[in-house]
Amino acid sequence: ELSLAGIGSTISICAKDNVKDVYCMGTNNVAELGFGNTTPAYTPTLSAGFSGADSLSSGGTHRCSIVAGDAYCADSGPYGMN
Repeated sequence: ELSLAGIGSTISICAKDNVKDVYCMGTNNVAELGFGNTTPAYTPTLSAGFSGADSLSSGGTHRCSIVAGDAYCADSGPYGMN
């Protein structure tokens, strides 16, 4: 499953593998990749913030996942999952 979004200079992509691990890459300039920081990822990097994802969603500067019925999002908030 792929999830792609971009707005302005924030461009990223995340993908879920068959064991529900999520790998993301992109600018990460508003902490949207779920890493807990704003370090860019130029290659697919495991995003522990989305671990166990049943589904993914992206839009603008946020990335969200559903894990066991709960929604988790990373965005321009306080550098972490909301």
